[in-house]
Amino acid sequence: MSCDYLDIQPNDRIPSSQYYNSVDEAYQALLGAYEPIRTMKMNYVDAFPLFSIALFSECMSDNVNGGANKKQTNNPYQEANQFEMSPIRSEAFWRRSYNGISRVNSLLHNWNNIIVKQGEEAKADNILGEAYFLRAHYYYELLRMYENVVLTTTPIDGTSWRNYKQEDPHVVYAQATDDYLKSFELMADQEPERGRMSVFASKAELLKMFLFYTGYYGKDALPRTDGSEFTLDNAIALADDIYLNSGKKLLPNYADNFDPLTSNWNDEVLLEIPHVDSGLPGWTGIKSGNIMCRASGPWGGKGKAFDATYADGWANGVPRRKLLSLWDDPNDERKNATILTAQEVEEGQNEEGFDPENTTYPIKIGWQHTGLYNKKYSTFASIQPSIAVNLNYGMNYHALRFADVILMAGELYLKKGNTGKALEYVNEVRVRAKASPLTTLNEDLLFAERNRELALEGVRYHDLLRRYGQGNLNTVKSILDVQNYTPETDEIDRYGEAGKSEDYEIDFKIEQRGFLPIPIVELDVHPDLKQNDGY
Repeated sequence: MSCDYLDIQPNDRIPSSQYYNSVDEAYQALLGAYEPIRTMKMNYVDAFPLFSIALFSECMSDNVNGGANKKQTNNPYQEANQFEMSPIRSEAFWRRSYNGISRVNSLLHNWNNIIVKQGEEAKADNILGEAYFLRAHYYYELLRMYENVVLTTTPIDGTSWRNYKQEDPHVVYAQATDDYLKSFELMADQEPERGRMSVFASKAELLKMFLFYTGYYGKDALPRTDGSEFTLDNAIALADDIYLNSGKKLLPNYADNFDPLTSNWNDEVLLEIPHVDSGLPGWTGIKSGNIMCRASGPWGGKGKAFDATYADGWANGVPRRKLLSLWDDPNDERKNATILTAQEVEEGQNEEGFDPENTTYPIKIGWQHTGLYNKKYSTFASIQPSIAVNLNYGMNYHALRFADVILMAGELYLKKGNTGKALEYVNEVRVRAKASPLTTLNEDLLFAERNRELALEGVRYHDLLRRYGQGNLNTVKSILDVQNYTPETDEIDRYGEAGKSEDYEIDFKIEQRGFLPIPIVELDVHPDLKQNDGY
């Protein structure tokens, strides 16, 4: 008896050596490189698998507490807030970024094999430019989160990954700067389609990286791989270019940026992370909804089944009571658009004229409770998903708004010594919010204005790091630390801080220098990688 064995090649994948032949295939590869931008999978072993990067960043700031229904042993938002991040749960940023970098490197490595037909030149250029932008984006994410990372610009070949070592961060910043600048020559002025980026998104993010790098390291310019620099004057010219030519604008009404029904793809957003409400149920795998909405929402919201305004959330990243005094003008509309109170939630799910002391549907008191919630990204009942309610809020995350660009332009002009021009930019943002214009400007006022505009959007922590820099981490610690705290109670306990003093205490660890630990899974398989200081 004889047996014939059929040699079946894998039929669910195409080797890269056979794939990159056409612009259409390059386009498909580009979409694969975009996907990790919105990935929320935290790691592959932890019981807390879903993750919002923006909320995590905000939890490291002085704006919010970690929150949740109780103190938990595996909650990344609580660990971030307490500066006790586990090397297991620090994997999220690392994995998503290197997934994206690997996909970009494969596309760029095979670019010369792609046949560009007549009439496809502009499409091909744009794909190539977006690939450079994405690689720069992912490296900037890694640098601001871990600092000491591996630099690779070629596909992984066999076991070559075993020889990877962490590169000098300044060298990685130089590579990212070059990638951003290469993208400028190729990308389109307008988004080719929803979910992809225009050249002005890339330009705006380079401004972000310039300000973080020069601020944290005390430098005057960003390095480039050829030894030249991207200077303050270059950054100012770039900011003016975005302001004049991007086609973006401030929405007349600040709160419209966060309207759950209309805010997606609005005219103020340059870098928009898309989310959809149609993901499959279940906790494992990659999800495409905005988990920040569920994670930030009020615990005890009743949802649309009760004709309520807010559905049930996890109450992570709850604003601190001190945030109520951030806005210096009582007419400033940003306060009401940023902070949601427990009383507002209850008013939206109980009979008109309800008695807070005897209400049918009160909110629930969680850990580090403050009676406040994030109003920008929340469990809005109007978009409550019908499938996998925990995971599928289809509200896009606005990673970089035009207002941020205007404030960065003001900051750059202030650095240059042109206070008048800086005031023009900053007051444009204030006037939109119905706040009175400033008559003078310094660094303190500028960073306070940035927080009034961008609070609870995932910006504040890295603003603090770059403002004071690695040489002044004691000042950062004095802002972030909470010691011997007296909770601000209310006659109705759920409307104030209902926890114990020690629940609210925070200890920023200077030895960690503001960065996360290198993931333990990487250290286990890469003998040459070193753990970051303080872990």
